[in-house]
Amino acid sequence: MDRHLQSNMSAPHEGYLHFPGAELYCRVLGKGQPIFVLHGGPDFDHNYLLPEMDRLADVFRLIHCDQRGRGKSTGNVVPEEISLQSEIADPDAVRAYFRLESLALLGSS
Repeated sequence: MDRHLQSNMSAPHEGYLHFPGAELYCRVLGKGQPIFVLHGGPDFDHNYLLPEMDRLADVFRLIHCDQRGRGKSTGNVVPEEISLQSEIADPDAVRAYFRLESLALLGSS
């Protein structure tokens, strides 16, 4: 993945995180406490939350990721491999990638 996503700059940075069985598209914006923004679904991606959600980037570091098999995170994903376990594991893998002890989760549906 692009090292730009490690940045805490105020301009959005985009790229892919590579995990077993999936590549997750991520968009990171802002500074401050990290918030993992979880889009609704099953057929949505993070785009319907923009640009309104970006207003929080003045205070928080927003981490948008299209969920496994959705949006820009569809590459080589077999639908049968999307499970409750992968839906829980993916945000935790993103947390670990960014070396965060914890993060807030903001969900929308």
